[in-house]
Amino acid sequence: MIAISVKSNKIESAVSPLFGKAKWFALVDENHTITFWKNESGSGRVVADYFIAQGVTQVVVQHIGENPFKMLEQKGIRSYYAGKERILLKDAITSLKAGELEQVTDQNIAQFANHSHSHTHDHHHEHDNHSC
Repeated sequence: MIAISVKSNKIESAVSPLFGKAKWFALVDENHTITFWKNESGSGRVVADYFIAQGVTQVVVQHIGENPFKMLEQKGIRSYYAGKERILLKDAITSLKAGELEQVTDQNIAQFANHSHSHTHDHHHEHDNHSC
């Protein structure tokens, strides 16, 4: 199963730049059926635990905290970068299936992490590190 953070619970939704604080996640099963899960926690760790319990094998993100990334990675769940530009859910799914998305790894996590240091690209978000 694939999990993608999205801005709304609609097929036409764009990918959300958030992970733990994303309001919605699209869950895409083996039959390409998309369901939506409402994230009421605001915590990347809670989201990661939920995905582990649901049998998610891949996540698509724009930014992810190092702690949830490591939790997912330890369970064999691969994370992929959707890109910094606005991308629609259906396009993210197509790009993932075509092998066009960069995999997030221990070596490049600093580029995608939700923390206030080690940013290598020009975006600014307010983060409280305990909720990453």
